Amino acid sequence: DRDVTGVQTCALPISWMFPAVLFFHPDKAQHLLNYRMNNVEAARDRAVKSGYRGARFPWESGLTGREVTPDCCEETRDLQIHVSADIMYAIRQYIAFTRDIDWLTVKNPQYVTNVCGLVREVADFFASRTCYNENGFYDIKGVMPPDEDNYNDTSNNGYTNVMAGYAIFFAK
Repeated sequence: DRDVTGVQTCALPISWMFPAVLFFHPDKAQHLLNYRMNNVEAARDRAVKSGYRGARFPWESGLTGREVTPDCCEETRDLQIHVSADIMYAIRQYIAFTRDIDWLTVKNPQYVTNVCGLVREVADFFASRTCYNENGFYDIKGVMPPDEDNYNDTSNNGYTNVMAGYAIFFAK
């Protein structure tokens, strides 16, 4: 894949590999996040098609940002919602490491929103993805955590819930 700057990029496993890229190549780390900025509209479409608000990034994406996970892996494709929160966490890491507030707040004319707008849209996805339970708390039901070999279609997975909380907190 190539982002709008023409730099080779991809939708790499953001939680596991992004910190090393950020530490050694902050400019390339920004390109990886710009790939997501370039595909906000596809993430919006994905959220709406799955019945939610905001922006939901796919489990696997190509140049267009659309979901490309094959039909053989339907559960993985449909239940791995933590990817969007992983992207928010990577944005937080990028800002903490580079202190590049302009990248966060200034709208680049190549994108439909600025990074703050993207953060709000992902938080809106997670807010719409929760449901209020009888105990007065919010649940996130029907997810698959990063350990997809051992869990599927679970509710209130610790990783997903914490990362969704980080995304909402960051947007605030």
